[in-house]
Amino acid sequence: MAVKHILARSSDPAPYLLSGPPCTGKTVTLAEAIKQLQQTSVNILACAHLNRAADLLCTEILKDNPEENSVFRFYCLSYPVKKIPAELQRHCNLEDNMIVIPSIEELMQYQVIVSTLVNVSRLVTGGLPRGHFSSIFVDDAGQVAETECIIPLADLLDPERGQVVLAGDPKQLGYTNTANLVKIHGIDESLMERLMKRDLYHRLNRRFITDLQKNYSCHSDILEILDNLFYEKELQAMADIRLCNSYCKWRHLPMKGFPLIFHEVAGRKKGPGNGKWLCNMAEVDVVVDYVKKIVLKEGGVTKIGPKDLGVITPYRKQVGEICNALKMDTSLAAVDLRNVKVDTVENFMGEVYKAIVVSTVNSNPTQRMLGLVNNKKKFNTAISRAQDLLIVVGNQRELQTDESWDEFIKYCWQYGGYVTSPVPAFG
Repeated sequence: MAVKHILARSSDPAPYLLSGPPCTGKTVTLAEAIKQLQQTSVNILACAHLNRAADLLCTEILKDNPEENSVFRFYCLSYPVKKIPAELQRHCNLEDNMIVIPSIEELMQYQVIVSTLVNVSRLVTGGLPRGHFSSIFVDDAGQVAETECIIPLADLLDPERGQVVLAGDPKQLGYTNTANLVKIHGIDESLMERLMKRDLYHRLNRRFITDLQKNYSCHSDILEILDNLFYEKELQAMADIRLCNSYCKWRHLPMKGFPLIFHEVAGRKKGPGNGKWLCNMAEVDVVVDYVKKIVLKEGGVTKIGPKDLGVITPYRKQVGEICNALKMDTSLAAVDLRNVKVDTVENFMGEVYKAIVVSTVNSNPTQRMLGLVNNKKKFNTAISRAQDLLIVVGNQRELQTDESWDEFIKYCWQYGGYVTSPVPAFG
């Protein structure tokens, strides 16, 4: 239905919005609309905030596309060549293993150009005619500043017949800037989020917005708590159970069949009071133990590779401590952990993993720091990365001062996923 409305331009002259949480098909829907628009004479610009998101969008556009030779992935000069996916190398500005800037004449030969929002500015400064594109699509539009989102709209969109389509999830972590100047001028939120607050979109008129509700890759128990907390109980679990139940029989689950764990750790955080350099060594030990149990196939389940596991924490200091502990553990010496991503919440946006371990760090109920407490978007982003297995390590008393965390912990308790005893030594 969303594709039909986009093709019919039912929202003109307003942007059409495609809203939905991870794994509900936003990128696939955009790609399908673009492929069908290619059958007309329109010029299309498809953008995303991050290069990996632009790569994914371009790959989807190229799938089963008879017009694939008219699709061009435009990279910036500084982008590492080794990161360009093999399937995109013949569709981009890569020549003799170097990224080059094509001439405007060459670029104008392509019907679809895919790039990041920031890199689109090079099309403007390079001399692409004003109003060249009749359709502009922006993926992950809920995660970027409004000023960044309007880069392609300001000079490249046809002012008379131009169409804008924005896709994203405003309930996930988006643009973050604490500067007072940004807040004063009202640009501390995304364009998509601002539009959704208007009555035109609030009524969910199908002419202007589609709310995607079918999730195709997340275990139903993980999806249920996300739905209860953030999506008004409207999400539908559509994933093939054979693809997302790989840890339902894991020996370390407190309740078999329920692939969520809240592991209570009353450790003490340390670091300066500004929050940026906080860490919690008790949580580090527990996180490392869970990582070992997952990557070393300990527990009688099918092994998932390191690239299918992510470790999320709100603080950079905790990232470093977890990485150091993994390096120092001799039992992991034979495992290539370079593909286990350990990072802050912001750097997991737009990604999903088979298994996710979250270290919350906070452990002092008298101090509410900037981490995952009292920040619904950050909390939502962290726990919605998991498809098969979600493990959260933290202090119950501190986290339950937050209403959303309180509901999450009670959910784990209700279904048997609550752990209070220390994790046994590996082996």
